[in-house]
Amino acid sequence: MISKYYSGLIFQLFIIWTIGYIFKINFITKYLNLYYSTILISVGFILFSIYVICIKKEEFNVNFLLIFSILTHFLPLYITYKYSSKKYVKETFIITIILYGMIMLYINKNPINVYLHDKHPLTYNEFIEKCKNKNTMFSCFILNTLGTNNST
Repeated sequence: MISKYYSGLIFQLFIIWTIGYIFKINFITKYLNLYYSTILISVGFILFSIYVICIKKEEFNVNFLLIFSILTHFLPLYITYKYSSKKYVKETFIITIILYGMIMLYINKNPINVYLHDKHPLTYNEFIEKCKNKNTMFSCFILNTLGTNNST
């Protein structure tokens, strides 16, 4: 599952890190440190939300905004801050930026279009509709995997 969002990439890596942490897979927890990346997705989400609300004059469903942002942006930041070692933070950050750039080239998009021009879900219903249309958000992959999206 390739996400067009940097936060989707980081969330995927965060799940890998969490599995490594739970099962004590030292190779993963030692070399995959997402702390700087989770800072970027958290700050980026705040700036993105301000842009959508203030510039584009769109309104998020407050519950959707709070739950979605906490689960996908701020919870990984808290967990990586609290439980990860702070080794290889810069290296992981640089690698994730390069990897995201390669993903953008692969899907023939750029971050400006993805974040500033594409339509983003503002409510749970819009989110579910986007997922039905084979969206590339990682959260849609999770939703479809859990079977809560009846798109077939």
